[in-house]
Amino acid sequence: MDSFYLPDIFDGHYETSAAVLNGGIEVSSHILKPSFFETGLAAFYESAFKILESYKIKDIIDELDGVSRLFLDEKNASRKSAIEAISAVTGFSRESVALSIDLEFSSSLKPQMTAALKNEFGSVEILDDFVYDAGNDRYSRALPAGPVFAVSSSNIPALPHLSVMRAFLTKNPAVVKTSFAEPVFMPLYMRAFKDAGSLLAQCAAVVCYKSSGNIELTEKFIDSSNITIAYGGLDAEKYFAGRVRYPKKLIMHPHRLGFGLIGEGFTAGKSSSELYELAAAVARDVVTFDQRACLAPHVYFYCVKNNVPAEVFIKHIIAAFEAFEKEIPPAALSDTENYSRRNFIDSMNFEKGVRDIFETAGGKSAVIDIKPSKFPLSPLNRVLFLAGYEEPGEVAAILKTVKNYTQNAALCVLKDDEALWFDILSRLGVSRICRAGEMPAPTMLWRHDGIGALIEMTRFCDIEKY
Repeated sequence: MDSFYLPDIFDGHYETSAAVLNGGIEVSSHILKPSFFETGLAAFYESAFKILESYKIKDIIDELDGVSRLFLDEKNASRKSAIEAISAVTGFSRESVALSIDLEFSSSLKPQMTAALKNEFGSVEILDDFVYDAGNDRYSRALPAGPVFAVSSSNIPALPHLSVMRAFLTKNPAVVKTSFAEPVFMPLYMRAFKDAGSLLAQCAAVVCYKSSGNIELTEKFIDSSNITIAYGGLDAEKYFAGRVRYPKKLIMHPHRLGFGLIGEGFTAGKSSSELYELAAAVARDVVTFDQRACLAPHVYFYCVKNNVPAEVFIKHIIAAFEAFEKEIPPAALSDTENYSRRNFIDSMNFEKGVRDIFETAGGKSAVIDIKPSKFPLSPLNRVLFLAGYEEPGEVAAILKTVKNYTQNAALCVLKDDEALWFDILSRLGVSRICRAGEMPAPTMLWRHDGIGALIEMTRFCDIEKY
């Protein structure tokens, strides 16, 4: 198994070595020669731009769709290899990895890609040639603004493919730096293009190295690109914001805080089975990716007015957690991680505002009933806060303190209250609002972190008054 993928044009510009990842997974690694940056990278970009320019966008979509469908095929060897390797390296259960792959690629099919391009550009053809706008009597064309350097994370299995897909959809070549904590998926993804005989296999490269101690490599990749896509925490956000300077573009997807909200009267009058259905949706938001994604909720705010008592609803969540522990087993944690998680839960017994703590029989999932004074931060790995409130202003005041870090919100309120909450959440930094149970499954139409990521990877030329 490889931890890198380099198109044929890089032959002679690197050497291979062996490495052992977490879980005992043996992989081949690369050592980049000086010539990689001196001549290899420029030659790759030049060749890849020519290949991508030769494609019609509809043909790029078709080839991306074909590879997505391969990874959705449960019998596909690359999918099977990815599930086994990612599970061993990251600790995610096989069931969790399989679910993540399904979620990622079911939203990366031809209809979704086409809709995303139309959503941001108005048409698909604008990426091939000038398109006439009859209403304004002008022509416009979107051209690639790359090349692209993309830095991946490891918290969502299969997510890194999105950077390559976005690059290809805007006819940009890309170099992807995988996370050293999970370097196996992207080489498998790119290898699928090569095995299919697609020329797109020559338009993206995958490199793998530890960021710490190899900052000079990251600097060289940034300097050689026009667009940097990066996922990461606050330190990464600070670094890239200071390093990627105009006229280069930075598309940053830093760590953000997900949450849900159940409004006044939403659970009133619901039967036990209806309450369980809602609780299962809440639990699904938590267990998918084991809460490690920014999409997942740290907390569900729960209105205590005109609803069933919080402890009644929590018992339904715990029952749903029990079921999910069998369907999608929790990630395997190290002794240190287990101790840290256990210590956090136990310490909540002494935290101001905590009313009670509920856990599944095996202690693998927990709900903490709290009256919060600030945004409750979960230790992740299936620990959810249920935060009681009475008035919308209480929630708004808490969210205001973290408005620069909010992102994905599940909303369950009565129809008459929707407009109020849509306005509150949109003004407090939220870039996606969905129903409970849908937090892990955004569509490609979502403007991730509030930006049009596809349109950010292009530049425009307009013909007017001609």
